Amino acid sequence: MKKNIQHIFGTFSDALLCLSILFVLVFVFFIGNIIAESNLRNQLSQGFYSDKAIRFNTKDDNNDVGLIINKINNGILYKTNLDLNNDIRFVYIKGTINPPPMVDGKFLDEFSRNNCAVVGKKRLDDCLYIDNKYYYEFDGEQYEVIGVMGASFDSMIDRSIFIKKTKLVDLKGVFVLDQSDITQDILQSFANINIMEMNNNGLKRFFRKELLNLTFYGIAMLLVILSLIIVFENWIEKRVKQIGIMQMLGLKKKHIYISFYKRLFKYILFGDLLFVLIIILYVNRFPVYISLFTILLIIFSPIFIIALLAYIQIHKKMLILPIYNISGRGM
Repeated sequence: MKKNIQHIFGTFSDALLCLSILFVLVFVFFIGNIIAESNLRNQLSQGFYSDKAIRFNTKDDNNDVGLIINKINNGILYKTNLDLNNDIRFVYIKGTINPPPMVDGKFLDEFSRNNCAVVGKKRLDDCLYIDNKYYYEFDGEQYEVIGVMGASFDSMIDRSIFIKKTKLVDLKGVFVLDQSDITQDILQSFANINIMEMNNNGLKRFFRKELLNLTFYGIAMLLVILSLIIVFENWIEKRVKQIGIMQMLGLKKKHIYISFYKRLFKYILFGDLLFVLIIILYVNRFPVYISLFTILLIIFSPIFIIALLAYIQIHKKMLILPIYNISGRGM
C-alpha cells in the first residue's frame, strides 16, 4: 500500500505540491463563485439592469432612437414604462449580451424570431397554454414564450416579461440602453435625447461593504497563491540534486527539461483532476454562478503559470550548478 501511494505521489514534497495546487484551485473557484453570486444578486435586484445602464427619453417625435439602434454593435435596448409596475419591456438585442439565469428554454437574442417573449418564473401562471405552448397576451397580441427566467433565489426578474417585437412599436417614450458599446456621451450628442437618472441602486443601497469584502477576498487569495509559490520553491529545491546529477552525467538540457516537466505536469494534472471531481460533485448539489469559461481558465491556468515559474527556476539553478555544492542538498 505504501509503495502504491509513493508511486502515485513520489515524495512528500510531490504530494504537498499536488494538494497545494488543488487547494488554490478550490479556493479561487469558491471566491469567484461568491463574487459572481453577489454581482448577479445586485443586477437582478436592479431589474437585470447593470451598473452601466443608461436611461433616456426622446423630447420630440424624431428618429434619434432609430439612429441609435443602427449604431449598436453589442447591447440590449429596452422600451420601458409599458405597464403600471414596469414589469413588461419591449427589447431590441444586437450582438452578444449576458443573459439572465434561465429556469427553462432560452433567452432572447439577435436571431430570435420576432413577436416572442421570455417571462419570469412567477409570471408563467399569467400565460395562456395553447397546443403545448405558452403565450403571453399584451395589448391584444399574443407572444409565444420561448424561455422562463429565474435564479435559485427570489428577485425582480421573477416577475418580469421581455417581449421582442418586429419594431419597438414607436420610437417615443422611455428607454434603457444596457451592456452596450454606446456611451452616455454618444447618446448626449443626439439633440432630441434626454438622459434620465436610473434611480435604482439595487442591493448596493443596503450593502456598502462590497469594497471591503473584495479587499478581503483579494488579500486572502494573494496569501493562498503565495503559499503555493513557497511550496513550489521548496519542491524545486528538492529537484536541484537530480538536475545536478543529470548535468554531471552529460545529459542535454532538452532531456533534463523533459524529465523535469513530466514529473511536474503529473502532479499538476492530478490536482486538476481532483478539482474537476470536486466541481462535478458541487454542481450536482449547489448553484454555480461563474461561467464555464472561467472554470476552464481556473483549471488550465496553473499549467501555464507553474510551467513558466518552473522554467525560470530550473534555468537559474542550471546556471549556478557548476559552482553549486550538490552534496549539501538532499532530495
